[in-house]
Amino acid sequence: MKKILITGTTGMVGYYIDYADWHLDVVKVTRSDFDIRYLDQVNSYFDSIDFEIEIIIHLAAETDVDKCEKDFDHAFMVNTVGTQNMVYQALKLDVPLLYTSTVGIFGGDGSLGPFNEFSPPCPANKYGLSKLYGEQIVRNHLSRYFIVRPGWMMGGVDKDKKFVMKIIKQIQSSKKEIFGIDEIIGSPTYAKELMYNISQLIKTQLWGTYHCTNGGKMSRYDMAKMICEHFDPSIKVTPVKSDYFDLPAHRALSEYSENRMLDIRNLNFMSSSETALKTYLDEIATALKQG
Repeated sequence: MKKILITGTTGMVGYYIDYADWHLDVVKVTRSDFDIRYLDQVNSYFDSIDFEIEIIIHLAAETDVDKCEKDFDHAFMVNTVGTQNMVYQALKLDVPLLYTSTVGIFGGDGSLGPFNEFSPPCPANKYGLSKLYGEQIVRNHLSRYFIVRPGWMMGGVDKDKKFVMKIIKQIQSSKKEIFGIDEIIGSPTYAKELMYNISQLIKTQLWGTYHCTNGGKMSRYDMAKMICEHFDPSIKVTPVKSDYFDLPAHRALSEYSENRMLDIRNLNFMSSSETALKTYLDEIATALKQG
């Protein structure tokens, strides 16, 4: 029987693999199996497997925006060369590939969106550039592919190193005031819903590029306010401008997205941003109670 092979299964999105609705058995690949940066390791793994692959889902990536800015060689090796190495396997095996990119390929020109699958890319930082290069490799070499673009990622509870968990850690450290940028907007993406949507998309042969974010837009201030209201309403949440934080990577003013192609294909299973964030906060609260 053919199987679905998924890279990056120890990350935020991979955390929810078992919650999705797969039509075939899934093989979870981690860095202990191979490092996507090195073609010899990737080739060795694929040469050794004793099962057939129906599709490769490539989740593995370097998603730390500031780390990518400080070390573009690393970002390029993981997000661009690593993707190229997976594309080679798809070509050799004659199977389709799904590549998770990012809405972060937009907004570098100051546009506010909402961005859709037909908007011209213009990354604001090196992370977005490295992911855009990955997209170009997929399109240039494969005829059967899905490129899926999430937005501001949230999910994974203990795997979460993004904004939501950073705010919760501030709450846990007894902060009396938390600051959130109010001039930058984006579309949050709950990894659990993203994983489910991917499991449905790959059942089709509707190849192409798809935005997959939760509906609507929020600012980081909006999100911080919701998080504090959920866990400790006594905390003051103060809006600030982006220059309040001294971050290595420039952030676009907008990563606001719409899932135009998923809507057209009746494949959009993503809830609103507010609903998704509340659901995720409930998930975190339950996990914290359980220890």
